[in-house]
Order: sequence, then C-alpha cells, then structure tokens
Amino acid sequence: MEQNLPFQGVQVEADGIGLVLKLCSLPGTPSISEDTRTAVCNALLECSFRLLGRSHLHWQVQLLFGNCPVKSTSPKEQGPARCMYLRYELTGPIVKQLHHDWKAVGMLYQPVLELATVINDPDQPLSSLVEVRSYTYQKLTLQYGKDKTNTVTVFWESRESKFHLLLAVVGSATASNSHMLVHHQLQHEFNAHRSLVRLLQNMCDSQLLLQAISKLPITPALGLSPQVSKQNHQ
Repeated sequence: MEQNLPFQGVQVEADGIGLVLKLCSLPGTPSISEDTRTAVCNALLECSFRLLGRSHLHWQVQLLFGNCPVKSTSPKEQGPARCMYLRYELTGPIVKQLHHDWKAVGMLYQPVLELATVINDPDQPLSSLVEVRSYTYQKLTLQYGKDKTNTVTVFWESRESKFHLLLAVVGSATASNSHMLVHHQLQHEFNAHRSLVRLLQNMCDSQLLLQAISKLPITPALGLSPQVSKQNHQ
C-alpha cells in the first residue's frame, strides 16, 4: 500500500483462510483539532485490511476501538472494544475512500467527546433527557426528551463536507418527530456550531412547543374565516 500509509506487510491469516494487511497508523485530517486527532488515534487499537474468500474482489477493513467515550443501549455495542467495518472494491480508489471514512470518524468524534462530558455526569440536567441508542463511530443515534421517544441520528458526509441530521421516533409507526418542522434549520445551525450539547439542549427545550404546533390543523374548514382585528378596518 502506497501514499505514505505505513503497514506491517501482507500476512496469511490462521489456517490460510485469507490475507491480512495491518496499518501502523492512519492519516491526519486538517479539519480535526489536534486534541481530537490524538484522542481518536489513541482509541484506535487496530486497523486491518483483509482479502477473504476465493474471489478476492473486495477489501474488508476492520477498525477496532477501545475506550468508547459514550455508552449506548444497543446490545451489539457492549464490551470494552468496538469494531467498525468498511468494504472497498479491490480496483477502486482505496486510499481516497479510507481518507473519507477516517475523516468522517474524526469529525463525529469531536462533538461526541463534548457530549460525553455532559451525559456522563448525572448532575447535568441534560443527562436525564438524552440517551445514546447507538454509536458506530460513523453514526450517532440519540433518544431525547422527557419520554425519549424522539431520535436524531448524526453523521458526517465527507463528499458534501457537512453533517446530516436524520429525525425519527421510537415505538410508533404513525407518529412523527415534531422537529421535522425545523429540520433544515437545525441541520444548518449544527453545521455552524457543531455542538451536540447545544443541539440537544435546543431540541429538548423546543419539543413541547413544536408538538403543540404540529397538532394545529393545516387545512381550511368550511364555514370558518380568519379573525381580523377591528383596528385593521379603522
């Protein structure tokens, strides 16, 4: 592997089931602060490229992380270490794709570190309103509000160079997240300040108001007319 990515050489896996190539380090990205880059690099325990099976048409990339900054409720995300898997075509721009995916990890890791200092502290009011449903290092899904039935998923899209927010609800196929009314504004503001704490605080504070607004009728009713102040006719 070229492009200044140090690796340990190609090795044969146990019982000859495939080939493995382990990187010694991953590239830095200018968009991430030095403190965040140090933290995420220290958390990365291993990065392995594997060619599995007979066809050898794809690299399967495994990134193994330790010391996850947040605890999630997902049964698949328990234990001291977390694995993240990527898949690249053997003939594709592998190094470029790796740069994109590693940048996405770092861009999300930075606001997650800030969020962890708040939700891991029981004395912080926000810790009782926010719960981590899943954190895959590529995506973060949070349940928020007093009943925690609303969810927001945050991830970085490297090709667009911005964060995306996906809104949903838990436990109901018919209900909708009231923050859909201001989804684009929330996404725009988050890309400006990039603070999960600020985002979640705003969403928790505005949840009841937006739920009330979303229940207002949006279609005109027969026999009703808008109320006009008498002063407008004077």
